Amino acid sequence: MVLLESQQLGHSVFVTSYCAELKRYLEDKLCDKLAKLFHHVLDLSVAFTYNHGKFPCPGTGAYLANHMIRIMECFMNAYKPKHTDGEEIKIPGDVDERLTNALVYACVWGIGGGLDEFTRANYDLFLQELINGEDVREKYSLDLGPEGKENYPPMKIPTKLGEYKSLFDVHFD
Repeated sequence: MVLLESQQLGHSVFVTSYCAELKRYLEDKLCDKLAKLFHHVLDLSVAFTYNHGKFPCPGTGAYLANHMIRIMECFMNAYKPKHTDGEEIKIPGDVDERLTNALVYACVWGIGGGLDEFTRANYDLFLQELINGEDVREKYSLDLGPEGKENYPPMKIPTKLGEYKSLFDVHFD
């Protein structure tokens, strides 16, 4: 038996496991797209908060991933079968858009909600730049390993958030 501390295990396994679980009731292609986006946003956010954020209660990347997953689950429960009798769940046609918006909301509150009041505004700005496709890895000197530049290119996240000054003012319905 091999025992690992959560720090050694990392946070990516939580996201991979969660997205694999979603394949039980959502299309594989959609889950794979969500997994890629989830890893991208979470990895960059964790790297940013390690260098530029302060948490009143210290936590690891796994801790932050868990918070995001729990918030995502609040939105995903409507799409899960409630019983084993084959109850049919209606997945809306715009589920892709809904999942992307839920992911952003989960990132805002799952990570940003835990930051102290002095660094939360910096994270808000970082996340807005990340969503808009700016090269936050380069701008904030985020260390994501030797393959960081290839694995984390700037990517615009397709959301429909409307007008906002702060992502902390946005709500997802």
